[in-house]
Amino acid sequence: MKDTEIKQLPEGWRWEKIENHISDYQSGLARGDKSKKEGYPHLRMNNISNDSKLNLTLLWRIPVTEDEIRHYSVRRGDILFNNTNSAALVGKSCLFNFESNETFLFSNHLTRIRTKNTLNSKYLLYWINILWQRRYFEDNCDKWVNQAAARVTDLLFPSEIPLPPTIDDQIRIAGELERKMAEVETMRQAAKRQLEAAKAMSSAILSEIFSCDTFKDFELARLEDWACSVASGQAVSSVGGNYQERGIRYIQGKNLTNEGFAIDPIVYIGMETHAAMSRSVVKPKDVLINIVGPPIGKICWYPEGQPEANTNPSVIG
Repeated sequence: MKDTEIKQLPEGWRWEKIENHISDYQSGLARGDKSKKEGYPHLRMNNISNDSKLNLTLLWRIPVTEDEIRHYSVRRGDILFNNTNSAALVGKSCLFNFESNETFLFSNHLTRIRTKNTLNSKYLLYWINILWQRRYFEDNCDKWVNQAAARVTDLLFPSEIPLPPTIDDQIRIAGELERKMAEVETMRQAAKRQLEAAKAMSSAILSEIFSCDTFKDFELARLEDWACSVASGQAVSSVGGNYQERGIRYIQGKNLTNEGFAIDPIVYIGMETHAAMSRSVVKPKDVLINIVGPPIGKICWYPEGQPEANTNPSVIG
């Protein structure tokens, strides 16, 4: 793939296939046995953040053999490509740049990529991130229900990357990108703190409005006296149904947010399954509450103009 948004490369630059600059690639190790304390660290999908960083917040460990260590260990400078995930997340990648005395391995949902000395791995990572953000992998990956896969040999390696005249130029550009991305992260954190302060203010205002003093002259009523019906959702399997690529929306807890109902991500069920789950039908203006957590208690209403839907057991409406 050649990026159509780049009209003309600077003088001395050229387009080259990524596969010409790859020295080694390897899909990872599947292992059911895992522990948080015993064994070798085993990198998985969750260890690659959505901003292309290595995230070791949750790290699983597994027992391995010497042969597996030789085949599935990672070293500094390796790129880890997420080959299996949801369609929106497949292709997210990071650079393994963690200093440690331990040997790290990686799961079969990841592919380890090593470059030749003609392609800087950090430079390649930024290019992969561009492709991911522009949904190149999402649009071209193999898709199943709730899962997708992208093989590096089919999508990434045959595509082209714009290369500057020298490897030193690649390193300089990657370093400049890293500096600018750090500035963006600083701004993002500042914005996050402002948003948290605004949310705290909203909570304070709500607490003040709905204080005891506000309602001291009003008669209190139970919510059930004003609700036409209350029903929890049902599991699709309980009525012999299956998920489908299209059909009736099947609302889950993740579709309820503090900002209201979120259509993405959404799954679907068939009309027959929907009819069999008639007691948990959702219509516009219905109030939805997440009863399974964390987080528990999220609440929103199903907006006007939306099609009839259904819910899973984590949501009541």
